[in-house]
Parts: sequence; C-alpha cells; structure tokens
Amino acid sequence: MRDRTFVGESGRRVAGTEVIGTLWDAALEQSLGVNRENFLRTARAEIEHALEGNAGRAELLEGFLALGSKEQAA
Repeated sequence: MRDRTFVGESGRRVAGTEVIGTLWDAALEQSLGVNRENFLRTARAEIEHALEGNAGRAELLEGFLALGSKEQAA
C-alpha cells in the first residue's frame, strides 16, 4: 500500500508513503511504549502461572528471564 496512491472522495491524491507511514509510525510508537510494558508483564505472569508447582520453577524462570532484554516488567 505504500507504493500506491490514495484518491480521496474529493479527488485529492495522497501518496501511500504518507498514509501508511503515518499509521506505521503511530503503531510503532504504541507498540514500543505502554503496550510493550503490558505485554512483558502479562507474558511473565503467564509463565509464572504455568510453572506453579514445578520443582524447578525458580531455575526455569531465571533462565527464561536471562533470555530477554534488560527492560523486563517486574
């Protein structure tokens, strides 16, 4: 869609790079901000839940967290 030209109801032409670029930038900003923090928090909670009752829980969780970035949700 970036390579296309959008034509509005008025006939005005808008480059696909402008339309898609605007949407992409907004989505990227959102995914790297609050949504990323929420995802990390949710993923960690799901993994901790899945490991409940597992004798090696602490070791497995430590190994999992070691695979991620330093930006981990607490």
